[in-house]
Amino acid sequence: MRLVGIIVISFLLGGLPTGLLLGKVLAHKDIRQSGSGNIGATNALRTLGIGFGILTFAGDLLKGILAVFLARVIAPADPLGVALAMFFAVFGHCYSPFLGFSGGKGVATVCGVMMAVDPPLTLCWLGVFFIIVAVTRLVSLGSITTIFCAALYTLFFTTHPFVIKVALLLCASVSIFRHHENIRRLLNGSEKRLGADHAS
Repeated sequence: MRLVGIIVISFLLGGLPTGLLLGKVLAHKDIRQSGSGNIGATNALRTLGIGFGILTFAGDLLKGILAVFLARVIAPADPLGVALAMFFAVFGHCYSPFLGFSGGKGVATVCGVMMAVDPPLTLCWLGVFFIIVAVTRLVSLGSITTIFCAALYTLFFTTHPFVIKVALLLCASVSIFRHHENIRRLLNGSEKRLGADHAS
């Protein structure tokens, strides 16, 4: 029952649409009606400005951290509980039960669950992300590349429990799948760069 509780709590917590809530409460706008229509930090930044982008990223990141923290409280010393919290927080963000099972792309929430499990390594990968975005101005490219590489690195080069490694790999897979339209645009050269009109 404890594991079921972790799944439910993590899914509902991950499903909270931070960007949508912040936009409606603080700016009285629905960010789904502008830019890409996505609820994530990139569209919040392009639609409402850098402050909202940062707040949205922080909120989505904290959902991942809190899900793992609660899993450790509910099922202490159980890596399976942490793994379930990681996956369902990200899955909930991408397929929110509060938005008809639509949602964001999960990048910040993946970052949150990683931060809760391995802060130093996560900070290193955040550095890689910002370097890619600074050079290319393609947030989607930075997100996809960083998440993919972080999951593979964790799988092969860390000593985390196997279920944690698998959970991160699944989180990365869900997030990358949610970027399928971005991947198509990257391949055909039509993906918009940061600072251009239209959100990714």
